Amino acid sequence: STYFDLTGSGRSVVALRGLIGQISGAGPFSLPPDQRFYAGGSTTVRGFRYQSVGPQFPDGNPIGGTAVSAGSIELRQHLWGNWGAAAFVDAGQVTASGAPLTGGTWRIGAGVGARYYTSIGPIRLDVAVPVNRASGGDAIELYIGLGEAF
Repeated sequence: STYFDLTGSGRSVVALRGLIGQISGAGPFSLPPDQRFYAGGSTTVRGFRYQSVGPQFPDGNPIGGTAVSAGSIELRQHLWGNWGAAAFVDAGQVTASGAPLTGGTWRIGAGVGARYYTSIGPIRLDVAVPVNRASGGDAIELYIGLGEAF
């Protein structure tokens, strides 16, 4: 992750995040589920359900994968008092075989959010839509959290 202060006052910030990973020498079913890669949800690709990006069983549950690639860009703007707003675009993929950045279907989500800054961190409310929604996927996702997404 890296952050660029556009004004020098911390009121306008562009935040960038990248994630890449690969597990070599093992297939997804030779790994326990908690050691596989997943994407989707408030920490990777907003606009998609939790762990819904990547290989799935026929019933829609995530399989997980051996390679992951994801990135985000977010503009964070303090407005007045303790209030702020954000606009973001997230993209990511998970594959069961192959290398990061190749072989998977990239999923892209975009959205906006409101921030209320407290002494322990911002309370955030993000609304995101999938740009390239999978069949049967939700049309909108809502996320509530404490602290920034990254």
